[in-house]
Amino acid sequence: MRSLRIVLRSGRVQSNGLSPRFAAICALAAVIVVAGCGGGSEVPVGNAAENIRKLALAYVRYAATNRGVGPSNQEALTTFLMQSNGLSQEEAKEYFVSPRDHQPYEVFWGRRPLGTGPIGHNPPQPSIIIVERTGAEGTRYVADGQVAVKEMSAAEFARAVPEVKTAGK
Repeated sequence: MRSLRIVLRSGRVQSNGLSPRFAAICALAAVIVVAGCGGGSEVPVGNAAENIRKLALAYVRYAATNRGVGPSNQEALTTFLMQSNGLSQEEAKEYFVSPRDHQPYEVFWGRRPLGTGPIGHNPPQPSIIIVERTGAEGTRYVADGQVAVKEMSAAEFARAVPEVKTAGK
């Protein structure tokens, strides 16, 4: 059986004895498989999503160095951000404000990001650790202990995070 080797150089596709057209189709198929296709939920992108993702990552990294428990307050996480990322205090404090609603994120201090409970056939669900206070256009960004960021409608948010009051109440 012949092995396939595709080399992309300066916009040209070269292969080891296969037609360039077949090699290009294989390369395109590989890109589609890697990128994913289908009707999965969309992952938020942009500065607002990146900000909450960075803060969630810092929370999870803090927990990883502290017996699996997240920081107990903003000061602890700010100090951790400054030390681990080489940020000034002002730069670290910017991580805590959502650019969508210009309000501080609501952070659930002292949680275990990966949830609690026995590991087994039904492992615990990751904890929701950070949420936007009001969000924008009827949705809020939510970050969990696996550093997954989701955009949730008001109804989804109320089901996922019942301990947080909805905006305006």
